[in-house]
Amino acid sequence: HFVNLPAQEYYFMQNLKNSTFQRGLIYKNLKYPQLARENGIQGSVVLQFVIAKDGYIDDIKIVRDIGAGCGDAAASAVDSMNDMPERWIPGTQRGRKVRVLYTFPVKFRLE
Repeated sequence: HFVNLPAQEYYFMQNLKNSTFQRGLIYKNLKYPQLARENGIQGSVVLQFVIAKDGYIDDIKIVRDIGAGCGDAAASAVDSMNDMPERWIPGTQRGRKVRVLYTFPVKFRLE
């Protein structure tokens, strides 16, 4: 699927449900907000972000939030991956690197 975004660039859209490696790195950096813990808030935050042609994460947006700081915590965990030495592999189309728009659910569950 392609979507025409305001910058007039076309993005390849991808869903990260089956991407175990990236999911593991994001959850490793995720901090459950204290306010959410205290109020028993659980559920899923949905983020969208772009993997740029250079492999950096860009344009992080919270699409669905459950409140109590969970959306910001999830966005911060994704953004922290830009500080890691490994880069994401950018998408390619017709042999050229392209920006890829990912949709990623982050689950918050108290145990």
